Amino acid sequence: MSSSPPTIRVAAIIPAAGMSRRMGRPKQTLRIGAHTLVGHVASVVLDAGADPVVVVTRTEFRDACGLPEDPRLFLAINDDADSQMLDSIWAGLDALSSSAPRNADGVMVVPGDMPLLNVSTVAACIAAFRAEPGSLIKATYNGAGGHPLIFPYELAPRVRELKVGLRELTGRFPERVRLIPCDETVAADVDTPQDYENALHRASAGRRDH
Repeated sequence: MSSSPPTIRVAAIIPAAGMSRRMGRPKQTLRIGAHTLVGHVASVVLDAGADPVVVVTRTEFRDACGLPEDPRLFLAINDDADSQMLDSIWAGLDALSSSAPRNADGVMVVPGDMPLLNVSTVAACIAAFRAEPGSLIKATYNGAGGHPLIFPYELAPRVRELKVGLRELTGRFPERVRLIPCDETVAADVDTPQDYENALHRASAGRRDH
């Protein structure tokens, strides 16, 4: 009797530990519909099939992030006020490496401030990685990079060597990069009050359309 091939597991890291200086108030607790920004991203990533999912946030926000209750999701803390997103990615990798029973084949990175991200887009990126698990999957819109980005877990040590961001990783392995054309939701994040107002308007328009 033949056995079915093992499922390629994709974990996710959601960096959400920034100081929100351009916003002027914590992005982690902003509401978008029934969710916080980071709660929305976490729900989308979970529904798309990522497992496990690590949300990296600050101690002061851990109870206010509005995260879904799901056994696949857990928290990591980054309280360094001067840290960058890359530091939160490293913290997420540390959390993944300590969860030995839940080894991942790939690691997806999605910032916690993407209010329009949807399940079908994230699922398409996961499917692309599962079809070619040695690749670097990068969502794009109109030729420009966005998120999610998925890299093979075997490259985690290389990620720890980066100085600026994940763009360095794709630059080091251009032959392994697979671009996934998507809609504008993969490039829409929230950094300023105007970004937030625009996101609220688009989310409201989307609900009316359905």
